[in-house]
Amino acid sequence: MGFGATARCERLCQKFDFTDQVIDLNVNQTGHAAKDTKVLADVCTQMVTNLVGEAPADMAKRVGQGKPFEDAFNGYRVFLSKSIWSTGRGYELNFVLAQCR
Repeated sequence: MGFGATARCERLCQKFDFTDQVIDLNVNQTGHAAKDTKVLADVCTQMVTNLVGEAPADMAKRVGQGKPFEDAFNGYRVFLSKSIWSTGRGYELNFVLAQCR
């Protein structure tokens, strides 16, 4: 789990106990980025469905766009963050499902 994702979850769920699930995608071949991001969207949707029972209606589309977002959903927070590598040769997408209690 990336430290940035953990810090972001802590900010989203301040003063609550939480558990989280994280999926990271490292993109270092820009020619594959769109396809790989689509696979990430499918995997994230399946994970959320398996853990929560359903996924937000537009979640797969939003993850597939590869743009950061955050939403509340049925007592959970779902968010996607993007970190561009300092080398300039790629980036990382972090999807997080966090349960706030």
